Amino acid sequence: MKNNYQGYFIDLDGTMYKGTKRIPAAARFIKRLQEAGKQILFVTNNSTRSPEFVANNLTVNHGIHVNGDNVYTTALATADYLDQIAGEKRRVYVVGESGLRSALTNRHFTITDTSPDYVVVGLDSEVTYDKLATAVLLIRAGATFVGTNSDSNLPNQRGMVPGAGSLVKLVEYATQKQPIMIGKPEKIIMAMALKKSGLNKEQVVMVGDNYNTDIKAAIDFERTFISFHYLLFSDNKWIFNPQTDPIIMGMPPIFFLKLFGIWLVVTVAILSWLRFYNRQKLFSGKFRF
Repeated sequence: MKNNYQGYFIDLDGTMYKGTKRIPAAARFIKRLQEAGKQILFVTNNSTRSPEFVANNLTVNHGIHVNGDNVYTTALATADYLDQIAGEKRRVYVVGESGLRSALTNRHFTITDTSPDYVVVGLDSEVTYDKLATAVLLIRAGATFVGTNSDSNLPNQRGMVPGAGSLVKLVEYATQKQPIMIGKPEKIIMAMALKKSGLNKEQVVMVGDNYNTDIKAAIDFERTFISFHYLLFSDNKWIFNPQTDPIIMGMPPIFFLKLFGIWLVVTVAILSWLRFYNRQKLFSGKFRF
């Protein structure tokens, strides 16, 4: 069966690049999509940077020529979601960086620590005990708790450092309140990205490398996904044509478990037969060492 997807929701770290390291085939993949006239939207759980900053990084450091309109962050998704439900309640306390703050102020929210309607917790590399304590007290006083994403860790040059999800969990534990979660694998960011694209579910596909975020987001949102490392390229050779090739990875994980089980049974059967066959030859005197 051939699929003709119009929109591609694409992960960044691990799919388009690996930390600061380029993935050469990623730029070729994006170029092919652009030549095919496909709509590209990088959907990322990074809430710290603006779309323009992310696009500039892709262009300058990774040879992927896009602009800010091609980037959709958890900061934007959080601001869009709150804008959709807030009405006149537009006071927000933020644990987060410039990307999150800018996204919220651009949606006409006021950032304050005085009687906010919402407390939004995202990644903050300069977080302090006082910031977290303020967030906890405000939520316990009645503010709605929102988390940008649940990533427990993120990779950088030092290793796997705490991610936004670690801060969210700390506040959750101290307040005993469940947050509204926005980023992948939650449906909210997918719905907001779909709204931004102007397409419907049947017209988009999710491209990513991480089961717990990208692939699970696609499954939960009832969308097809592409596991980037296994389908798009191998040994620097292009093996996927976005115009004509079928998508083969949109199957639930149980399918692959069953496939592995069949392979295992067949392998054991063959090995057992070979062992029996050699034993028979040994008893008959025809076995040769």
